[in-house]
Amino acid sequence: MSEQKTNHKTPGNITYTLEYGARKTFQITVRPNGTVSVKAPRFMKESEVKRLVECRETWIQEKLAGFPAVPPLPTRPPLEDGSRVPFLGEMIRLDVADGRRNSARLDGKILRVTTGKQNSVREGIEKALRKWYSAEAKKEFANSMERCLPLCSFIDAPPPLGIRYMRARWGSYSRKSGITLNTHLVKASRTCIDYVMIHELCHAVHSGHGKDFRSLLGKILPDWKTVKKQLEESSKICHYIE
Repeated sequence: MSEQKTNHKTPGNITYTLEYGARKTFQITVRPNGTVSVKAPRFMKESEVKRLVECRETWIQEKLAGFPAVPPLPTRPPLEDGSRVPFLGEMIRLDVADGRRNSARLDGKILRVTTGKQNSVREGIEKALRKWYSAEAKKEFANSMERCLPLCSFIDAPPPLGIRYMRARWGSYSRKSGITLNTHLVKASRTCIDYVMIHELCHAVHSGHGKDFRSLLGKILPDWKTVKKQLEESSKICHYIE
């Protein structure tokens, strides 16, 4: 049985939760949403826990800095006829009309949306947008893979590519399931999409975000820090639909 969690802070201003339990090992977990948790066996003194965490402080900071993080979502604006929504780094205008089903199609810089009568207008728009964004993401992310693979000579064959809505990260990589990208990413520019794609491809060589990972990423994308900052500043691209 675990005990009550307590909050602590390192000299480098990293906040973490500490939880004692019936375990034999010491564990530090760093999550994409910026939280850090520590689990320790009951016999370990708090002073020893503190020392171990402080010894790993640089590693924790590297992990936190390495995540292509999705910033906290601001308050959502109205979603109605005439509203503007993001797509590939630009804002496109909604033209909403009644219809028999929820659907959306792009017409130049206008997204023509129909909403079924069984829904409220906003609910119909949200359902239409989710379906449309998912379809566009599938195409755009496949195109991004084609653009990025030639830059990554260390990849022998294209890894599987999955797409789903995620709240805490833009993408993930595993040797078993390949690359999974956040559907919301299709709202960002193609430059940002390619950055996340290359970031995840680099994880085929380096699982962490340490010096070797950043060196490899920098060889492929010398300006990756600039693009990463652009993506982090694009917090508004996610909040139009859940």
